[in-house]
Amino acid sequence: MNTPTEPGLVSRAEIAAMDEFLRALREGKTPSVEGHLCRYPEFRDSLRPVLEGAELFHREYGRLQQKYPGISLCRLFGLES
Repeated sequence: MNTPTEPGLVSRAEIAAMDEFLRALREGKTPSVEGHLCRYPEFRDSLRPVLEGAELFHREYGRLQQKYPGISLCRLFGLES
């Protein structure tokens, strides 16, 4: 089933679209949020904030890894000792 049955749940198709974008980021590619949303217009409103957030997190994570090599994000943000 591709449609959620309760408000706030996402469909399998939405998850697949998110996974595809995240996979491209992990592979070092620079996928376009707008380009990806054009491929999935039915999910444009629900996917936009997720993809933009993932893109920002991925970019900042890379920047922090360069600035603080060898330190985990959890430690960097004080979540582990």
